[in-house]
Amino acid sequence: MIVAIAFLLGALAEGFESWRRRLLPVGFAFAGVGLVAAVVVEVVF
Repeated sequence: MIVAIAFLLGALAEGFESWRRRLLPVGFAFAGVGLVAAVVVEVVF
């Protein structure tokens, strides 16, 4: 779900150029959180 939000923000950034500078960093943050969550799940379980 977290990574889906990152993809959604990336798609929105392509459609709305005026919001691109705000959406891309937030999208990268969600992608990073998704990566950390995946690593935690693999290590703990």
